[in-house]
Amino acid sequence: MKDKRTTDLLNELNNMDDRPESFQAFIKRHNSVQEFHTLADYLNYYISQKSGLPIADVIKRSNTDKNYSFQIFNGRRKHPDKYKLIPLCIAMNMSVKETNRALFMADQPTLTPKKDLDAALIICMNHNYTDMISVNEFLTMNGLTPL
Repeated sequence: MKDKRTTDLLNELNNMDDRPESFQAFIKRHNSVQEFHTLADYLNYYISQKSGLPIADVIKRSNTDKNYSFQIFNGRRKHPDKYKLIPLCIAMNMSVKETNRALFMADQPTLTPKKDLDAALIICMNHNYTDMISVNEFLTMNGLTPL
C-alpha cells in the first residue's frame, strides 16, 4: 500500500500538463537536495544553516592556519588539501557524509574506513568531536600522527 505522500505526488504528476516547464517546476518544489557550485558556497551555507558558528570560531576550533582557512571560505582556495579541509569540517560538526561531500567538491578523496587515519577520523566524527585538540589526542592515543 502506498503512503499518502507518494499518492499525493503521483496525483500531482498525473494532473500536470505536458509542458517541460511544469515538470521542472514540480522537481524544484519537491527537491530537498541543495545544489552548490563551489566548496566555499557549501561551507558558507553549512555554517549559516547548521553550525551557527562564526567562521573565526570554526577556524579556531579547527586549529588550522587562519589565512589558509579564510581562503577556503572565500573561494580563493578551491582545492584544499584533504587533511586541511577535514579539521574545518570537524569544527563545524559535519557528519561523515557531509564531510565527504565537501571533500568531493574539493576534488579530494573521500574518507574511507580502509585507511587507519580515515577510520580514526570517522570515529571522531561519529562521536561528535568538534575540536582538533581532542581529535589529535585520539589520533596520538591510537598510534597515528596528529593532523
